[in-house]
Amino acid sequence: MHLCTFEEFKSDKKFDLMFSGCALHWIPKAIVFTKSDDLLKSGGWLAGVRNMPRFETPIYNIIETVVLPLYPDFEIPRGTKEQIEYFDEGL
Repeated sequence: MHLCTFEEFKSDKKFDLMFSGCALHWIPKAIVFTKSDDLLKSGGWLAGVRNMPRFETPIYNIIETVVLPLYPDFEIPRGTKEQIEYFDEGL
């Protein structure tokens, strides 16, 4: 067991697969991809699952005016109509 952040994790081992459930999107993409490249075997996979939040326009406005100036890497996606329908209906 390793009690540390993703950014702090170190290993001499290389992995075939790294999986994250609703966590990697909180870490800047450059760090995720660099760290993953260091930890994965050649041809290894990085798999992640995340949700599709849905906020009203005023919430996105608050994020853009208050949160992003302080944390420019913060990202909450706005799904397209098709993506939202896919999340609602599944396959």
